Amino acid sequence: RCSSEFYLEVMPQWLESWSNVDRCPEFDFLWMVMFCRARKYVSPEEYDWGSLRRYLLTQCGYWLQIPVGGVSADKSFPRAAPPGKRSFPSRLKAFVGSGSKYEEGIDFVSKVTKLLVFCAGPHTTKLLSENSDPDKMPDVS
Repeated sequence: RCSSEFYLEVMPQWLESWSNVDRCPEFDFLWMVMFCRARKYVSPEEYDWGSLRRYLLTQCGYWLQIPVGGVSADKSFPRAAPPGKRSFPSRLKAFVGSGSKYEEGIDFVSKVTKLLVFCAGPHTTKLLSENSDPDKMPDVS
């Protein structure tokens, strides 16, 4: 049975490993399943969930298929190729599920939503409200 100590030890390695596999939604889904499980054992005070939130938000551009690069009237400006997709080992497909593409998409969005809501959850708003007193704000001048 997993403990918070186990998750605290492996989560930094997970995030580093995940960030090394670029543009593979199947791997993204598996990593999100693991982090969703970890959020049940690790409190926001014990781990910097902000690093996971930043990674998720960065990846959202690819997942939502937001165009990267543009067209310019300047012909010297290089055109960016659409991002490619990495292949997924067939022996791991059993972990992703064999449902329809629609069900897989819903499960994917569900995991992204759970993690984003958790990473930006009440612990973040509490910290913001504690620091909203102008007398406690750092002087940036």
